[in-house]
Amino acid sequence: MAEIRLTWWREALDEVYNHRPVRHHPTAEALAGAVRRHGVAREPLEAMIDGQIEALELSTFDEPAAVAWADAVEGSAAKVAAAMLDRAAPAEAAAPAGRAWGLALLLRAGLAPREIIAPPLRTALTEATASARSLGVAALPAALPATLARADLAGRRPGPLAQRLALVLASATGRL
Repeated sequence: MAEIRLTWWREALDEVYNHRPVRHHPTAEALAGAVRRHGVAREPLEAMIDGQIEALELSTFDEPAAVAWADAVEGSAAKVAAAMLDRAAPAEAAAPAGRAWGLALLLRAGLAPREIIAPPLRTALTEATASARSLGVAALPAALPATLARADLAGRRPGPLAQRLALVLASATGRL
């Protein structure tokens, strides 16, 4: 079923990028609008679908698979978000933050053990902290989820209020 849904999204991308009428679905219609308004590239959206399809085969992730999934899915999402928020921003600078967030999501879901996720997550957070400085104020929100990944690396599960406060503080200071 999941692969059918992902194929549906690939077909929706075909409609959007081939300037055909887009299926009547609120998210597909919003995506079509975003592509038109912001010039969103197809490649990262395709990478997100491909990453999810590849993950369907896995019950647990080893380090290379975890990093590949995090880059394809969350890294691509962070790059798209940065480009949409600020066309002048180097969207690639948001990718390490997306990787960090993706690795944290795998850890949260129990799809990879901490000993496998911790080393690449630590590296991704270091890279995200350095590269986020080049994003600028407008595009910084694309990298903010990496702030929440720090708690996952430390083995903590802060509540919703603590998470929101961490995001507000990171946004206010410009530091992940």
